[in-house]
Amino acid sequence: MTEIIPNSGEYELLKNYDFWLRKKSLSEKVMQLLGNCSVAIQRSLHDFSGVLPVEMIDQNPKISRGENLLAAPWMMLDYPRYFKGEDIFAVRTLCWFGHSFSITLHLAGVFADRYKDLYATNLELFRSEDYYICINENQWDHGFGPENYQSIDEYLKENETRQSVPSNKGFLKISRKIAFDQWENLPEISVQTINLFLKVLKSKTT
Repeated sequence: MTEIIPNSGEYELLKNYDFWLRKKSLSEKVMQLLGNCSVAIQRSLHDFSGVLPVEMIDQNPKISRGENLLAAPWMMLDYPRYFKGEDIFAVRTLCWFGHSFSITLHLAGVFADRYKDLYATNLELFRSEDYYICINENQWDHGFGPENYQSIDEYLKENETRQSVPSNKGFLKISRKIAFDQWENLPEISVQTINLFLKVLKSKTT
């Protein structure tokens, strides 16, 4: 059997009961924060009841968590949401420990086909330093590195002669990056961001 021995820093962490208590307390607070976001979003969605895909009716909010998103813990709220096979319509509010908050519109399968042109013609709405568009081949990469996301401002400058989104991969992701110091404002930011995502759908009916 291979011998596994922690290094000195790992020993100190293993013995640091206060650290593990604080991690537990912080995790509980993140879970409550995402719950608050869920309540705020639910209250705001009545304005979009006529434009949300019918497949999403009766889909309740879902909060999930894990310990190994590139070795870091994470918690995530999916709402509004619809997942069935390759077909995805979801807004994901993510707390990625050691990184940031983010709120991502994730369309795949039939929803990418249905809405990609609509988002292409409205991409200017997201032209700010906080919003990014996925340029990667992997729809499950959450990092904001240049291999995965490009700011929408930069993307539009490079593609200003045509209205397009990089959705030929079968999915489309637009994400807003939010610093942890915006903790207290996250429910309000979540509502604001999702309203902007869904405003694009509302423009189709007006």
